[in-house]
Order: sequence, then structure tokens, then C-alpha cells
Amino acid sequence: MKTSYYANGKMKYNPEVHKNHKKRWTLEERVYVARFYDFDGVWLIADALMRPEYSIHQVIVTMKKNGEWDVYKSLSHDEYFEIVEARDRGMK
Repeated sequence: MKTSYYANGKMKYNPEVHKNHKKRWTLEERVYVARFYDFDGVWLIADALMRPEYSIHQVIVTMKKNGEWDVYKSLSHDEYFEIVEARDRGMK
């Protein structure tokens, strides 16, 4: 499938690239967005999570409205990895 872009340069939805589109956001993904948004930006986060850029923007707005953004953004490195390890244990 050919990749197409909006006039502002953002990639349009492509099912081959955005495999997690419309899937429920995991806690780890939400924490990842909050912690790394300032470093990676939307494009890299969208690529890493296999979601369209506009869905990254949407989840950021939602997290800021319900107070999750500041909580997740302030997590320490160790607290973040505890969440990741808990997920890994649950997958076994």
C-alpha cells in the first residue's frame, strides 16, 4: 500500500504501518508518551507505538484533561521499568 501524507507532512492512516490503531491504549504506552514526548516528539512516538500521529495528540489531550499526564510524566526511571516488568510478567 502506498503511503500518503497530509498537507502538513503528517502520515495518513496506513494499516501496514499503524497496526495498533483503534486498539486500547495500554498503561505502558500512555506512560511512554508522557515520559518521552519532550525528547522524541510525536513522529517518533507514533512510529514506535505503531499508531497514527493524530492518535498520539488525542491521547495527550485526554491524559491532560484527566490528570494522568503530570503523574506519568513525573515517574522515575525505576517506576517506569516497574510498569514494564509488570507487563512482561503478565505476558508469561
